[in-house]
Amino acid sequence: MKETKEKHLAFQLSRTEVYEVHVEPNIVSGQYKQDGFRFSSEAEVFNRSKTDFDRCGQCQEEVTKNHLLANSHWKKWDKYHLGKVTPELYDEWLEDLKALKEAYNYIEKEHMAITFNEVRDLSMEKVKKPAKK
Repeated sequence: MKETKEKHLAFQLSRTEVYEVHVEPNIVSGQYKQDGFRFSSEAEVFNRSKTDFDRCGQCQEEVTKNHLLANSHWKKWDKYHLGKVTPELYDEWLEDLKALKEAYNYIEKEHMAITFNEVRDLSMEKVKKPAKK
């Protein structure tokens, strides 16, 4: 069992679409103290000039629908969205990320959020082609 660490990952689905997943500190409202960690995810679609997003936030279903691996990951983990992370779930989540990391270009950071500019730069990379079976 690994120690739970804050993690932020962004996966390039296409030249305009990005799927992000996070394990972040769960801050107790009004008390400014951490109560474990929580899962979250989001998706973004860039505008044509990549100066802003056309859509972002809770649009994972729409954004991932044509990307089988990202969509199955989102469907599995969405039920835990903003829920508390157990050590067992964290280990399983890390395992599931391995397939996403093989399939898509990505950014991974610990203890620091991924910036707009980093996501934009990721979206400009040559898109990985799906592996042939």
